[in-house]
Amino acid sequence: MIQKDPFGKAVNDFEVQLQGLDSDYLLVNRSSDQQVNIKFLGKFKQQPVVWDAHIRTLSDYHKYEFKNLSAENITLRQIIEIEKKNNYYKINLMLFLKKIDDSAIQKAIIMVRNYKNLHIGRHEYGDIQYFD
Repeated sequence: MIQKDPFGKAVNDFEVQLQGLDSDYLLVNRSSDQQVNIKFLGKFKQQPVVWDAHIRTLSDYHKYEFKNLSAENITLRQIIEIEKKNNYYKINLMLFLKKIDDSAIQKAIIMVRNYKNLHIGRHEYGDIQYFD
């Protein structure tokens, strides 16, 4: 029995959708200037994939993920989390930015496309940021 490649079909379908939009990515949701959900094409382990990216500022991540903690001076580094789904990859990016604008979105896409050692799981990188 021939097994269909769900990633290949998803990539082809999404590529057609992007061509119709004349855009490099699809804006799924922008809930504020602190977080955005987009989809774009890229590669994972040398294979074409659709990325479902959730991009947040570190301050937004701190505000909502640590709001119930009484700890002072929480330290965070930038975070990349990757999870395999049925026919796409979900990637969460928590970045040290003041806001998520079009320039930040484009830079995040370039970063993901250029990063050669992406793998499933959570990865922290960059300088430590302090939050009160």
